[in-house]
Amino acid sequence: AKEKLFTEHSVFDGFFLSFISGLLGARLAYIIIHFDEFGFDVPRWIFVNAYPGFDLYGGLLAIIGMVWLLFRQSKTIPFWELLDGMMRALAIAYAIGSIGGGFAGIEPGANDTLYKSVLILVALCVLTGIGKKVRFKAGFAALLLLAIFFLVNFLVDFVVTNGVYYGQLNVHQWLSVASLFVVGAVLYYHAGRALTDDITLIMITF
Repeated sequence: AKEKLFTEHSVFDGFFLSFISGLLGARLAYIIIHFDEFGFDVPRWIFVNAYPGFDLYGGLLAIIGMVWLLFRQSKTIPFWELLDGMMRALAIAYAIGSIGGGFAGIEPGANDTLYKSVLILVALCVLTGIGKKVRFKAGFAALLLLAIFFLVNFLVDFVVTNGVYYGQLNVHQWLSVASLFVVGAVLYYHAGRALTDDITLIMITF
């Protein structure tokens, strides 16, 4: 934050609110996915120690949403630059937490989680290495890392037998597909592309 001349209290407030929203989003998403277990029993929603469960996707989307709400119009703390740094930190935290939980025996599907963590760390290292040689537009690396995260989870979840299924895919795979479309659209427009221009170009070419 100091290198970019961001005010420390603004960054701290943003990350604190994002952390709280991430916890609430993760809990709410878990309740929705497993609503047959929770129903409208509010005490079950609240007492996490007795009825544990958080959903990674819900937490991640809640964090990004809160950061966007707080900094989308900020002149001192550009949203896209903040998202770049935040996604790197979240990727490392996810990998370390998942690997640690797997070895400790408290992470379900330890092998699958280990594969995801390793692949995401490799992607982060590759993007960081490329970023040192090629100057990415602010936010581009974060969006690519998000896309890789959803793609990795979608593919690795084919070997996972737990979770809530709708058809041939589990909930997280459906969310991954939807998120990939959203991230792809954001990447497209963030790169400065115009759909009408590209359609015209395709029509002229063919």
